[in-house]
Amino acid sequence: LLRRIVWTMVAVFALGMGAALYIATIGITINAAALRGNIAKTFSENIGRPVRLDGALVLEISARPRLRVGGLHIANASGFEGGDFASLGEARLALDLWPLLIEGKLRIEELSGTAVQARLQRHRDGRNNWTFAPRAAAPATTARPSGGSPIDAEVAVSALDIHLISLEQLNVEYVRADGISHFFDLHTLNARSPAGEPFTMSLVGAVEKTFPYQVKFTGGRLEDLV
Repeated sequence: LLRRIVWTMVAVFALGMGAALYIATIGITINAAALRGNIAKTFSENIGRPVRLDGALVLEISARPRLRVGGLHIANASGFEGGDFASLGEARLALDLWPLLIEGKLRIEELSGTAVQARLQRHRDGRNNWTFAPRAAAPATTARPSGGSPIDAEVAVSALDIHLISLEQLNVEYVRADGISHFFDLHTLNARSPAGEPFTMSLVGAVEKTFPYQVKFTGGRLEDLV
């Protein structure tokens, strides 16, 4: 009987280790579309505006997790016309956690967004549609003293290893109080800041639909810019 118990424990341990290894190396993909309503409701309650999420919502759990979110719409403020205040076609986040375990570096392989639309409006009475009215915060509680020290901003930033930040098709319209619109379009943005290397960024777009621009920027390391 004791031998059977031991072998059962060994088998359970082996299965658990095998499952953990499978998740870490191969990964499990979860289609969380059923949670869109709850997530949109949480967003709505926190920003005080109706939020709709009608696109993809996919999460891959592994040592290299992935998240893909699509079809995010934020309603316009009351008294303002013109459809949504803002919308997002798709956003993607991809991480690699192996360097975090080995070198203490959080590697962001991709942080990207596409088809971002925003319509900023101001009324003659001074009101605007980009001021939100989030729900009242819960009463603050006295924080308990902690034995650990807070993470320094420079230390936190120095742990980042950013391989790609990209943005495509960002279109912003600003409607003045007199009804005249101004436009800012960002066709592409690409930035990267690998650990220990300079931060670089390039932008291509147009202002007022007619004046094209192109900007390239090279800075220092992120930890030096904190």
